Amino acid sequence: MISESFLLYAGRSFIYWFTEISKATPIASLLNLFLSCFSLSKWRLIIWYISCFNKAIELKPDYADAYCDRGIVYYSKGDLSKALADYAKAISYDPKHYITYFNRGAVYFYKNDFDMALADYDMVTDLNPNFAPAYNAKGLIYYEKEKYDQAIEEYTKAIKLDPSYANAYCNRGNAYDEKNDLKRALQDYNKAISLKPNDANNYCDRGTAYLNSEMYKQAKSDFEKAISLDPNGPVGAEAKKMLKEIP
Repeated sequence: MISESFLLYAGRSFIYWFTEISKATPIASLLNLFLSCFSLSKWRLIIWYISCFNKAIELKPDYADAYCDRGIVYYSKGDLSKALADYAKAISYDPKHYITYFNRGAVYFYKNDFDMALADYDMVTDLNPNFAPAYNAKGLIYYEKEKYDQAIEEYTKAIKLDPSYANAYCNRGNAYDEKNDLKRALQDYNKAISLKPNDANNYCDRGTAYLNSEMYKQAKSDFEKAISLDPNGPVGAEAKKMLKEIP
């Protein structure tokens, strides 16, 4: 008989792929990326992964990990209500399952429910103070709320925990740019690029900072680089749009 642990492992090959992509992808555009890139065969795989988690839960109804991971799959296919239901179920069985709070926070963030998202991310850092992505996520919320000093504080916490966290550097650069602190913004963008030179988002964001400061030659170069790295993706599309704003 196949064990619930094996079924959980089988489904997690998808989870690993999903989370690796999400590290370099803005949360707000992540779902659209998946909806646009899934082929029929990948949708069949998703159905198979869900069936694995379903069977694992059938064999062990209080399996918090299985609910959490199935929630990620539902999120990836755009079924946010089922994702939230699974995260709630996982938390009911394991109230200290910090990854579930983190994943549920991402759903709330996508739904623009920033207060609910922040509550979940606060729970994550209470349960695991060394989990850098939660501080980065809190920074994103404060950025959306236009509380840039608080955003910078959270990004800095993430960077102290993980000095190689390129996305946190880039995000902090965006916050500095909003404060018209181009020097610090460029320092962070440059650091992000040194850590992830093939991440189109870093170039697009630095290009935007250059554009805001009327440094049009540098902006053009960065937008073109972003397009070359992501010619058919959402970041490339944004860079193409920003190119048109250069006088």
